[in-house]
Amino acid sequence: MAHAVSSDLTVFLHVKGNVDLDTEISKANKKLAKTKESIQKQKKLVNGADFKEKVAKELQEVEEAKLRDLESEEKTFADTLKQFEDLKLEA
Repeated sequence: MAHAVSSDLTVFLHVKGNVDLDTEISKANKKLAKTKESIQKQKKLVNGADFKEKVAKELQEVEEAKLRDLESEEKTFADTLKQFEDLKLEA
């Protein structure tokens, strides 16, 4: 199983037989849903009509970086969820 520590670092762990897969799948689904919600909010912010005109360039870059990080987290959570589901199928 892979777990994102940050947008630049992922840790791989052997968890088969050591965790309750149903619980972990539920947790991963919740994290994925929360991240998707955050992405939608961040996209709404950076794609807003006044964002490019009224927000300083430096802040625009910060907010766009936040969006990229969230999108990276979303992929990691989706990958983690798939790994747990695959482990459950193997059991």
